[in-house]
Amino acid sequence: MIFASGFEVTSDLDRRWGIATIQGRDGVSIYDHWADGYKTLHGMMSRGFPNQFFVGFYQGGFNATTTETFSRQGEHIAYIIKTALDRGATSIEPDEAAQNAWVEHVRDTAIDISEFQQECTPSYFNNEGEAQVDSKGEKKFRWYLGESYGPGWDAFQKLMHDWRDKGELEGLVVTND
Repeated sequence: MIFASGFEVTSDLDRRWGIATIQGRDGVSIYDHWADGYKTLHGMMSRGFPNQFFVGFYQGGFNATTTETFSRQGEHIAYIIKTALDRGATSIEPDEAAQNAWVEHVRDTAIDISEFQQECTPSYFNNEGEAQVDSKGEKKFRWYLGESYGPGWDAFQKLMHDWRDKGELEGLVVTND
């Protein structure tokens, strides 16, 4: 199934995608799963949501050309699906350790724009000037596109190219239930 809800990059994810209705294992919605920030592997898959793929700007390489971003992500996702199917897989999702390592790496390399967000005129760039409160009660000013890969677009593309060249589906749990 392809869940395409149109092109609107600046509204709340639940309103934009209806992601509260996307449920993974144990009935947890992706919206709740990401309540304290995105948790993905390469910005395209999330643990607990087997066979679910995402395209967007969070935790991946950022390119101002949306169609190029989505095209490259589509190629990467197609590679994962084809390789998994060639191996007889019926289910694929990130390994928890790999996902956690990726999230940590992205957050360690992400560009800190919190000062800008706090000083910026209220707009969609800074959630209309309202901080988001995480499950620990801490205020966070998050960019509406989430955390992107700090070293940049080209570095991210090279990383994905090298990952595919290994041919191992490293960091993914591939099963044939």
